[in-house]
Amino acid sequence: HPMRIAIIGAGLSGLSAARSIAQSRPGCVVRLFEASSNAESAAVRSCKLYGDKLLLNSGSVQALQKLQLPFEQCDPRPLVYYNHAGSLFLCTSHAAFTKTSSIRAALLHDIAADSIEYGCRVLASDIEHQNDQHVKVHGERFDVLLGADGRNSVVRGLIPNLQQPSRSLAMDKVVFDVPADVFPAMKDHDLAFIGGNCVAMVSLIDCWPLHEPRLRVSFAFPSRFNHQSGVEAFRDLTKNWLVPLHELSEHMDSSSEVFFEHIQDRDPPVMKPAYRGSVALLGDALRSLAPYSSNAAGLVFADADAISTTIAEDDNDLCQFWRNVEDSSTSFINDARSMMSFIHSDGACEQLLEIQRRQEKSESDKIRECEA
Repeated sequence: HPMRIAIIGAGLSGLSAARSIAQSRPGCVVRLFEASSNAESAAVRSCKLYGDKLLLNSGSVQALQKLQLPFEQCDPRPLVYYNHAGSLFLCTSHAAFTKTSSIRAALLHDIAADSIEYGCRVLASDIEHQNDQHVKVHGERFDVLLGADGRNSVVRGLIPNLQQPSRSLAMDKVVFDVPADVFPAMKDHDLAFIGGNCVAMVSLIDCWPLHEPRLRVSFAFPSRFNHQSGVEAFRDLTKNWLVPLHELSEHMDSSSEVFFEHIQDRDPPVMKPAYRGSVALLGDALRSLAPYSSNAAGLVFADADAISTTIAEDDNDLCQFWRNVEDSSTSFINDARSMMSFIHSDGACEQLLEIQRRQEKSESDKIRECEA
């Protein structure tokens, strides 16, 4: 029978994997299960949660080109850092970027519309992992199950051999959006505020397909603060800052959405050598992501290439996929851990400057290697 593959989540990660698998293994059946009610609401939710930009660094460009995904380069957008006293201490130009809406549209164009089941939330109780060869999702049998449903993936618990213990270091993150006209200064640049062991980033987003400019506020803080909601934490922890950041939450309207995440530091995902199975994780379901890494989206496309190559060559034994993503996951998690660590420190501003310098040098080295 044709190989059947289930993917939980129809964000960039799930869509990229579905497209790549269909191209590398014609004839297989790919089904995506997405909790959002339709493609438009899924796109808006993704934009509000992750932003609408994909930074074009060496890794993301290489991944996009390998998957033959079209993208249009936009001009760099400045990012201005302030401390909690309102003093500017760093101004940097982001790398050139492309809008994720155009990539999402290209992916949807290449995927059969009837292969995506919208309005279908998958819980752990909806999945039956019968053996190493087959799984059932909502009673439907599949040969392979891929979790592309984010940091709290329902698929993670099905992989007992995943050696990724949690560490004690953790942070919480809240993301919400407000109308763009409440902060006119945001028209020309994005803002970041560092202080009190907290980091707030405010960026302008265009919520495609609504084409409504909004401000996306991302706020991360150590988990030791106990608040009833993420927005409450945002108000409490920024109310004494000389920068009137806490006022942004007062402008939430009927279109605003709030996302709250607990980010637990984890070791890199390493599979036991004896692993044989038909289940894998993609994107931020696979990795522990710090909120500020520009490399995350590029790894989504690298995952899509790795999983499609494995399925094309090795049927439903995904051990090769796990080996292929081990090095990139280790490198990424180490970088993410550095970003998590500085939030818990007293010299956050100084450490951020040093991290910024290291990242710029690393990117320059990669560009020179590609040119050579």
